[in-house]
Amino acid sequence: YNLEDALSIVSLYESVVGVLIYNPSKDKFIAYCNKGRILEKKKLAGIIKTLAYDLRHLYPGQFNSDGTEFALPLGWGHSPPIAKKQRLLQRYDSKSSAPILQFGSTFKHSTLPTIIAMPMPQSNHLSCFHNWVVNQGVICPTYSNGVFDKEIDDIQWKDLIPQVVWRGGDDDYLPHLLNLRKPDFDMDIGNKFKMNSKESKSTTSIEAMRTIYDQLVPRWKGVVLTAEAERDANRSGGRTIPWANIKFTTTLLDGKLQHSSELKPYTQFQEHGIPAIGEEMSIKTHAQYKYHIDLGGLDGTSWTGTLRKLVLPGLLFHHETPTKYYIHEMMKPWVHYVPIKSDLTNLKEMYEWAETHQEEAQEISEQATSLAKKFRTQDGFQLIFDTFYEQPLGKVVNAYQPLTDNSWEHVIDKQDSSLVPLLKCGGHDQDEPCEVLSRKQPESQSPNANMKKEANITTTLASSSTTQERDDSLMQVFENNLDRRAIVVDAKVEFRSMRDEAVKLFHSWSNVRLEVESTGHPWCSLYRDNYVCTGDRYKKVLRQTPLFDHSFSFNAFPPNSTIYIEGNSWMGQLIATVTCNSNVDQTWMLSGKADNSMYVRINESNITVVSIINHHMQVHPERIVAMLRDLSIVPDIVVRGTMNDEMFPNHNFKPKVQSEAMIPQQKALAKYHERVFISAFPKVPYIDWSGRRLPTNCEADFTNCKEKAKGHTCLPGPVNSFAQDLTQVMLSVMK
Repeated sequence: YNLEDALSIVSLYESVVGVLIYNPSKDKFIAYCNKGRILEKKKLAGIIKTLAYDLRHLYPGQFNSDGTEFALPLGWGHSPPIAKKQRLLQRYDSKSSAPILQFGSTFKHSTLPTIIAMPMPQSNHLSCFHNWVVNQGVICPTYSNGVFDKEIDDIQWKDLIPQVVWRGGDDDYLPHLLNLRKPDFDMDIGNKFKMNSKESKSTTSIEAMRTIYDQLVPRWKGVVLTAEAERDANRSGGRTIPWANIKFTTTLLDGKLQHSSELKPYTQFQEHGIPAIGEEMSIKTHAQYKYHIDLGGLDGTSWTGTLRKLVLPGLLFHHETPTKYYIHEMMKPWVHYVPIKSDLTNLKEMYEWAETHQEEAQEISEQATSLAKKFRTQDGFQLIFDTFYEQPLGKVVNAYQPLTDNSWEHVIDKQDSSLVPLLKCGGHDQDEPCEVLSRKQPESQSPNANMKKEANITTTLASSSTTQERDDSLMQVFENNLDRRAIVVDAKVEFRSMRDEAVKLFHSWSNVRLEVESTGHPWCSLYRDNYVCTGDRYKKVLRQTPLFDHSFSFNAFPPNSTIYIEGNSWMGQLIATVTCNSNVDQTWMLSGKADNSMYVRINESNITVVSIINHHMQVHPERIVAMLRDLSIVPDIVVRGTMNDEMFPNHNFKPKVQSEAMIPQQKALAKYHERVFISAFPKVPYIDWSGRRLPTNCEADFTNCKEKAKGHTCLPGPVNSFAQDLTQVMLSVMK
């Protein structure tokens, strides 16, 4: 394969991906990536620095100033990287495709067989292999001590507790590949008690969970099995113990790892007979149990969890999923583990088999422990180092064919805007820092060439053979930055779901629409269920509210306008109001049906509006700037509303401009945001709309137009004039 092949395979990726190029004329490694947010995550950058050192020291004859050009595609990510592009892969010639080293989980069976599973970029995986290179055969502490706790060596099989045990986090499961979900207490259990008031909480809850079993992610399936096992054990009068003990200790909420015992949804399940909350367990406590399961998480595997459980004296029930990570290649079913189906439907059967075949179960357990303990010996670690690190690297080094007709710089210059320069590394010394490369000055590229490339980005998108191809390109950029696929919606057609509390209040979207339209105001599907209202008081307020003045719609903006807006849901309500009262050709919800972020297009006047609402990227304005550049967008105006982390503490404070009420840290963040945008777009007007309140006489949030509002306001409603105030200021500034 050559560089052109490498770039071609990179185009199939929908997660973090890069190309590492060795430039012999400079004796440097140069890395390009497909996402402007890589440096915040630091994962791909860390992989690149590690590879630069290891390639140079493992293959010194290739990587020196007398060597030849080399290019290596590499990826990283929790979820399988190409799940959504199978239609492209079907047209792809896998026999001639380049290899790509995936530092994370990969598919067990893929139409792209050249993806190679590599050690994950963690201290107990990739860092250990790197340590072996740096320290010339010294095993890292993680393998020599950490994963393999010597305190458990003396525990005997006959003394183990005969339960299937698991503890861990409540993660999603292959969200890009499978349509599985976590249970919702109110929707799946809470409303069942009115219909079955005579039944016990536990019985009703377990029956309700069983009816949705097939819809649940595997870890919640395990909780259901545990609930049934505990119920059956209770019915035995204490003669047996529950065969399953699968429970959550933590969950990731708002970017923070929190204990499930402190969160309402889990305590609600617990109080109603669904044992979702489990106590923390040390590795020594885990070792007291006879059976373990390594339930797959976000990427379908459990990474270190499998390795830890192999070494325990109990038997591993290995969760078979569509994905794998590198160490799975050394594990054999019925030799090192008992295979369990992805939906856990044979878990109890395999437990019962093990209980009635103790000698065979113990033999499998001992073979697994022996395999895992081998990894902490010199010969054992050398084996996995050779198999899963040095050999794959050696194969790609030997397979690469340097370009003959063009220089690598010329090929990179011709590629589309999906890859941008990231790092330049020497790799000579372990402590040698890498240089962060500017988006505007890739290695060995002249300023004029770069300006030409920047100018051609818009042309590339505009000259796509079909509108669909252009939209696909834009959607990909949004997804790469916002983590979800955009959906195309029609503001006149229902697309949002309605939560149970909204159904109790409004009955249906059709009912909301009828009540709104009865007052002469237009109904719009962009409004969320906690933004809408019904009832006599609301209709009275709505009849007293003037219709939106269309001279302040997005259609009133000058032709060719590009508008960027961000803020919290207060700003989201204003932008939804303006959008609903504009004649637009395209509306995309950028992060799914429940989101407020939008991309809006008016084709005839070539007006584009991008609004990012309540997204974690907002506290990193440089990432927003990078995304806009990836979209080839230079805004004609930037509007910034209040962010949720900048909300002033006194909600009764209602000034038009609230800057005096902001604490110093909030002011500093607002100023930092302003500086980043003004630096990136120095000639673009910047409007700070933070601190401005919504109407306070018609509160939404399932209150049906309550007076003295503190939160969201009913849409449509008195917010019309507030939205007009915003666009009036925007128009006057632009003119």
